[in-house]
Amino acid sequence: MLAAQRAALAGPESFAQLLRELHVLALMGSSLQSFYKPQSPVSDHTVAPGALFHDAPRLLRTASGVVFLDGPRVNAKLLGGQSYHQALARALGDPGALDSERELELGGIGWGGVTTARSERDEQPGPWFCPPRPMTAGHFELLRGALGAACAAAAEGDRSATTRALGRFHYGFVRLHPFHCANQSLAMNLVNAVLRSAFGAGIPHLVLDHLALRLTPDAYQQAFARTVAAYSVGASSAAARLAALQARVQRYFALLERLAACSTAEAIDAQCAQAPEDARAALLRD
Repeated sequence: MLAAQRAALAGPESFAQLLRELHVLALMGSSLQSFYKPQSPVSDHTVAPGALFHDAPRLLRTASGVVFLDGPRVNAKLLGGQSYHQALARALGDPGALDSERELELGGIGWGGVTTARSERDEQPGPWFCPPRPMTAGHFELLRGALGAACAAAAEGDRSATTRALGRFHYGFVRLHPFHCANQSLAMNLVNAVLRSAFGAGIPHLVLDHLALRLTPDAYQQAFARTVAAYSVGASSAAARLAALQARVQRYFALLERLAACSTAEAIDAQCAQAPEDARAALLRD
């Protein structure tokens, strides 16, 4: 599919148009007669297939905290628990990953950040990611270049370069949040289309979508590469691949449950040492 659309990778404007067309297909199918409703709460009132979400987050900083007024925001809670994310931040060398306020750049351009805020609908303040606005040609150029590099590397059989470029693309796409909803689904569909051509198999979401909201670009590259290494499972049949993936995901969640009971970094390290394969499945080891 991407090979057939290679002309659309020539520039940021044509690439943005390609993403819009793919977003329509993701939500309505090739016949435009079906409809997929994403789980995101925003889809209860806005779906807008193919329409870019240009609105900017509006925040009001007060003496009692930050108030979210309107615009795009993504829940940035620590899926898997704080102990797990603390361990992951240490493993990836990113001590600021759990900061309550954090803005990050990629390629010299702002790519949004996490803030702790509440809206009038929220009972309590919580961590929210606010995507970068306005969306610029520079944002789409970085995505275009990364996906184009990944496609080229996959065609040459260079798995390492494919993984690096895809990690950069996925990180940027998730943070840009260009559509009202279905951003994570579209991003992972594109990632897996390239991974299948390079590795013969794709990867599950796991917590990658949430990690992209918090980690630095370098730390996320490591997390993405570990996911590809652990989950791009090749097998003799689809059933065998599914069974292998289920076993690894079960290891992942089993370790997360054990880590939730750990109160110190030493206890977490001991759990990982006792079950190294579980730790790899949880992205805590190479």
